[in-house]
This record gives sequence, C-alpha cells and structure tokens, in this order.
Amino acid sequence: TQPSTQPSTQSPTQPSTQPSTQPSTQPSTQSPTQPSTQPSTQPSTQPSTQPLTQLSTQLQEEKEGTNQIEGNQQVSDFFDLVKQIMHSNIGSTEDTSEFQNLEENTIFHNILSDNESENKKKNKSNLQSKSSKDEYYATILNEALVIFELLIPSKQELLRKESLVKTIQSVLSTKWPNSSPKLHLFGSSGNGLCLQGADIDLCLTVNDVRDMQQKRKKIRLLGNLLREVFKSKIQILAHARVPIVKFVDPKYKFACDICINNRLGIENTQLVLTYVKIDERILQLCLLVKLWAKKRKINIPFEGTLSSYGYVLMVINFLQLIDNPIAPNLQHLKLSIKQITQLYGEEEATDFKNYLANNRKKINFGWKYINVENCDCSHFHYEVKNLYKIYGAKNKKTIGQLLFEFFEFYSLHFDFQNLVCSIRSGHPISQHEADLSSNNSNMKIEDPFETTYNVARVVSLLGFKLITKEFKRGYLLLKKNNSLEKLFYDCL
Repeated sequence: TQPSTQPSTQSPTQPSTQPSTQPSTQPSTQSPTQPSTQPSTQPSTQPSTQPLTQLSTQLQEEKEGTNQIEGNQQVSDFFDLVKQIMHSNIGSTEDTSEFQNLEENTIFHNILSDNESENKKKNKSNLQSKSSKDEYYATILNEALVIFELLIPSKQELLRKESLVKTIQSVLSTKWPNSSPKLHLFGSSGNGLCLQGADIDLCLTVNDVRDMQQKRKKIRLLGNLLREVFKSKIQILAHARVPIVKFVDPKYKFACDICINNRLGIENTQLVLTYVKIDERILQLCLLVKLWAKKRKINIPFEGTLSSYGYVLMVINFLQLIDNPIAPNLQHLKLSIKQITQLYGEEEATDFKNYLANNRKKINFGWKYINVENCDCSHFHYEVKNLYKIYGAKNKKTIGQLLFEFFEFYSLHFDFQNLVCSIRSGHPISQHEADLSSNNSNMKIEDPFETTYNVARVVSLLGFKLITKEFKRGYLLLKKNNSLEKLFYDCL
C-alpha cells in the first residue's frame, strides 16, 4: 500500500530519546563557508529562577499588557507543547472557564505533538560538560529558558485568538457558502514561532477568485462584511501588492490581517512548521534570533531591514549545514528502506517496498506532493519528529552554543556579496546557481518554493550595513561571555 503523503491523523510514534548509534545514510552537502562545529557536551543544569532584569521586566510587562483568553482542549495541548519545548512551567493558574464549550478540533491542531518526559530526557542528554566555555553556554541556556517563559503566548491569549478566528470563519461560512471560504493561520501565527502579543495573520481561501481584479473586489467585500460584524474601523488595502484587510478586534484588542488566496504563503507556513517540529532547538534558536532582531530594530522591511521570515530561513540554513545537522533538507530528504525501518518500523518499510514494486510512479517515502502557482512545494512531511533519531540525536549542542555559532557564521564566514541562503539546497549557494529575478540586492535569501523570489529584496544598503553590524556585535558580545540581556539591549 502507498504510504500516506498527507499528515497522519493518528497519534504519531514517539521518537527515541536516546542518540542513535546507526549512522545516517544521507549525504551531507557542506558549504565552503561552513562554521567550525565540533561537538561538545554540557553540564547538567536547571532553568534559572533568577530573572534577567531589564529584559525580563519588559517582557513581563508586555505579557501582562496583552489581555488574554481561555478554553479548548486542543489549544490547551498546543500551549502545553510550547511550554514543553521551552521547558517552562507557566500558565498553570490561568482561568479557562470562558471557553469551556469550544470545539476540540481547532486550527492549532497541526502544531501539536511531543511528550514532556521525552523532551526532558533529550535535554538532559544534551547537558553534560566541564570547560568554562561550556559553563558559559549553560548560563546562556538558563537565561534563554527565562526569556522563553516570558516570550511565548499564554494559554489565554491563544484561546482568545482561537475564539476570534472561529467567529470570523462562522460569519464567512454563513454569508459566502458558495465560495467555500476557509481561514488558514499564516506566517508566525501558524508556524509555531509567534511571540506573545503578536498580530493574527490569516489567509482566506475561496474558490471564486481567479485574478488580481477579482481579489481586490473580494477584499473590499470582506472588509465591508467585517465592518458590519464588528462595528469597528476596518482598513481595506485593496491596491497593495498583496491586497489585505486590517482591523483590531474590539473585544480582545488583537490586531488582525487577512489576505486572500495566498496559497504559496500557506505552504511556506507549513514548511517552517514542519522544520520546528523536528527538534526543539530549531524552534528555540528561531525565537531567540527573532527577539534579537526585534529588540535591535532590524526586522522592519518598510524601513529597509529584513523580515522575521528572512531571519528564520537564515537560522534553518545554518542548522542544515553544520556538522551533524539538526535540520535536514526536507525538500531533498529521501530515506532508505533501512532508515524507514529504523525511524518508522518494519511494517511501514515493508508497505513502502511493496508499493514501489507494484507501481510505475515512483515516490519518496513520507512526502507531501503539491504544486502551487507553478511552484513545486513538495517536501518530506510525515511524522517529522521521528527524524530526531538520525539528526538531532547526534548533535549534543545546547542553544547557547548554537546561538554563538550562528552569530560567528554570519559575521565571519558567510559571504553576503556572493552567496545566497537556500534551505531548498540545504546550504548556501552561489549567485550563479540561484535563479533569483534580481541578483543586485544587498542580501539574497531564496524563497524555498518560489525560487526566483528574493525574501531579502527590500533590504537597503543602509539596512544591510545595520544588519551586518549587529551580527558582528552579537558575535563579539557572546565571544566575551556576555549575557543575553547585553545582546538584546546594551551598546558595546
């Protein structure tokens, strides 16, 4: 039988928390600019209970300032997952009575997984070391865990957002039944990388919009409908490059952006979500880098700096090319029968062998095959956390080491002038290998699906200088064993 290329609806098999002794048969394509990544083990440590002063105070104030929500089991599970990944213990006293009657099948379902004991086991195995630099990395890890506790959305916030989205979906289904309207979480709202207090980004898919003129007409109708429902100010940007409706929910004061039929954006969101589910360190490093860029004010595209999505792609590309990669290349991952047996069991491997023997059309195990707007969006998708056994389990580095090496790589080793970040390739590629529509940009980051599109196209010369200056600053601060608070706030 052909293995499903769609997300499994059953509870996925939990990966072993012990490092695999079987070597991966996947070839590792290394960039000539690859950073030094000798494995090192870390001392056992617990999350620090001593908060960082300025940073933790500000994050706590921001968190308390976000009026929050409650209810539904699946969203509660999502919040528990985020807590597990971040090793925090927050949210246990929050009142969720307001949302007791919400349906269990929620829009956050795809982000669920993992069991707390397994995450703890994996991290204990990653925390054994002796040197002073290793002790510094352990300190950075402790500081990071405090930040994560303040950074992630509360259960109340997630559930209020859930309630708002369900309200909008109900209105659209009632008013536009012939359009088959469906709301999708979009960007950081859907890829597991949202920060507390973040806007809600949604994409509405409908079956009666075929071109830009129809899209602009539909976005106006959507704005007028929301104005009628919420009795509040609605901003309709019908002539923007991506037509959009912007409004603030009058009940919970969440800012919300809705676009229409951005199907490539939905697939990009799902790809990043798939990556962050493989290993908690991918999610952790993405969140730390996003917060760093935000606090250093270098994540504002309309001011000529890079979008948060661009930084996320840089993190994933870095984690793909280090020795013992933590992030595999999901767009080229082809598991052998031996690996399928190791990761998913003998029955899955036998079924796949039988399928290949009886079908002319050859497929890759575990892949989701999809083409959107003439772009191949296919990638490995099946129970990806099992990949930890042949990827993350071999790399014992903590988030402290990885953060330092991330800054070291992009400040000292990466040639911004001639190289392109490419998670599709699994390593940086030369300008000549890339198919970007413009090679004259100051930074070059290839979109994983729309390969002619440069995610960093808006970065100005001044913005580029600011970004590279901040990378060098971050490297020097961490090299001198400075705290994360200095990384985010202080000047050299």
